Amino acid sequence: MQIRLSKQAHKELESIFALIAKDKPNVAKEFEKEFINFFELIASNPAIGKECEKKGIQSKYRVVVFRKNHLIIYKILFDRIFIRTIQNTKQFK
Repeated sequence: MQIRLSKQAHKELESIFALIAKDKPNVAKEFEKEFINFFELIASNPAIGKECEKKGIQSKYRVVVFRKNHLIIYKILFDRIFIRTIQNTKQFK
């Protein structure tokens, strides 16, 4: 399956990488690679995430934790995974 990011998710990723790169550019590049590897894990195991039960998020979305402090909210479509948003766990209440 292919991974597709929403515009919002793409902006969130860029923001995360830019924040880290200010002080540690090499760490930011490594973190980006880890995200890519994790997206590949989701693509090969689409049901890895838990069905999302948060109010305001449609029930067909799933959520998975990345490195303890980021939540990836995604939807399994016919031929791809659609990443809706990437949030810090502190934002997700």
